[in-house]
Amino acid sequence: TLLTLLTLLTLLTLLTLLAVNLLYQFWLHTEIIGKLGVLEWVLNTPSHHRVHHASSPAYLDKNYGGVVIVYDRLFGSFARERDDEPVRYGLTTPLRSLNPFVIALHGWQAMAHDVWRARSVGAVLRAMVGRPSDRVAEARLASGSD
Repeated sequence: TLLTLLTLLTLLTLLTLLAVNLLYQFWLHTEIIGKLGVLEWVLNTPSHHRVHHASSPAYLDKNYGGVVIVYDRLFGSFARERDDEPVRYGLTTPLRSLNPFVIALHGWQAMAHDVWRARSVGAVLRAMVGRPSDRVAEARLASGSD
């Protein structure tokens, strides 16, 4: 029937798009490819994605786009990979576990901890949708350091 055919086409389209996105994400995770000229203005390129994974202070909370980088440029979360600032990968604070569940969920645990300790609606909102670096800044203020 027509409904079955439309459902099948929708499913095939969805699976094709998922496969293309998976290939695109694989391509992003390389250091072999450098800058890509004019494509850097619109697409998330390997250079932009290296910045996304960096733990260097200049690159924190930057380049969230999965396929396009336009929204990062519009909302101020874009950073260009710089020759004078090498990309350093890793976490900003060490993770002291090899447990895969801890590794996968430690960010969520930290956010839940911040929400639990929040003393205002604003602090809850910042914990849930704020930048990760804001969490570090708030912790410093709360502890009286810095």
